[in-house]
Amino acid sequence: MIVVSDNGASSEGGGEGSLNDVRLTNLDPASTPEMYARIEEIGGPLTHNNYPWGWTMAGNTPFRRWKREVHRGGVADPCIVHWPERLSAVAGGIRRQFTHAIDVVPTVLELVGIDAPQTIEWVPQSHLDGTSFAYVLSEEGALATERHDTQYFEMFGSRGIYHRGWKAVTYHPVGPLYGDGLDPNAPFDEDAWELYHVAEDPSETIDLADELPVRLAEAGRTVWREARNNDVLPLDNRVLWALVHPKPDRRAERSRFRYFPAAPRYPSRWPPTSATEAMRSRSGSPSPPAPSRRRPPGAGVRPRRVVTAPARGVVRYVHNLYARSAR
Repeated sequence: MIVVSDNGASSEGGGEGSLNDVRLTNLDPASTPEMYARIEEIGGPLTHNNYPWGWTMAGNTPFRRWKREVHRGGVADPCIVHWPERLSAVAGGIRRQFTHAIDVVPTVLELVGIDAPQTIEWVPQSHLDGTSFAYVLSEEGALATERHDTQYFEMFGSRGIYHRGWKAVTYHPVGPLYGDGLDPNAPFDEDAWELYHVAEDPSETIDLADELPVRLAEAGRTVWREARNNDVLPLDNRVLWALVHPKPDRRAERSRFRYFPAAPRYPSRWPPTSATEAMRSRSGSPSPPAPSRRRPPGAGVRPRRVVTAPARGVVRYVHNLYARSAR
């Protein structure tokens, strides 16, 4: 069993926090008085709340910045490997060699002794990136030489590159979020780069960019090379545009949806869009109540969907992803 956490703590709650992140994308954030009036609902089924930036920074301590950016506060995560039959001798051990999420699949393939398929149902497979970290799981693994030498990072225009214990990183704004005076429309070539010796400074505290310009310049060249090799280009920092213009879905449109008992909750993209439509279900049990036909605020900006959980033949409405009021 390999367990890896999600990205760094979320900053989507903004400086004051949020009752519902989707309201933020619809330019309808909850005011402080509204959040205070509904404080007992926070964390319950009527909200999709998020904490303010102070808790974001606390959650990422000691790392810099947060989710959606590529300083360590946005990309450093714990990874736990559990395999009693093979790893009992090193149980509880800590390994500090650099690894990345793309290393998990090569590691599993090596541990179970199979090769990645070249084709699946006659479809040629793309190159499998990543470096197996099975070499660190032995008793001698703590002292093994690191094998994952180089790794690029990119998220909405922010970029980073790790290479043999060093990391160059830059933040590119996605909008006037933080009041820092940075222009989100400035050319990417004008971004200020930082340089850290993360092998000794894992919290990215001491910026060595001015002291080591040659190393920083080499890191910059590596960034562009890795970006070309991994289809990162062109760089794009338009967050809202990406959210409302998802990648094309080549599956046919559906008008019928079937749900089965004892299934987990379905992600919001699976059920039909139902923000402004009444729904009926046919099953052996009574139908769930139809959603209101009243048009929710911002419905023309981004469709709202319901998250459903079928139980005992009934499709239950778990959360409507907007929740402007408790009604």
